[in-house]
Amino acid sequence: MNDPIRPLRRTSLCTAFLVIIAGALGARAQDPAPDVTTTPTGTPRMSIEESDHNYGRILKGDVVEHLFIVRNDGDAPLLIEKVQAT
Repeated sequence: MNDPIRPLRRTSLCTAFLVIIAGALGARAQDPAPDVTTTPTGTPRMSIEESDHNYGRILKGDVVEHLFIVRNDGDAPLLIEKVQAT
């Protein structure tokens, strides 16, 4: 049985992650250029307050959003190389 809500969830999750990543990259772009003569030390540590979200019943055509907060609690840059919605 096809779930008409699943494509909306997947699209919304991808959009939310892209917005978060774009915001983080925009903020990072304003930082001064890193010193390329040194290698970063430490360990990145990603934390997400909420790893999933259930939108409940959504009618066709409804626009839904949910913001996932991704934070680096480590002491080295956190690189997010791949994001996939399920």
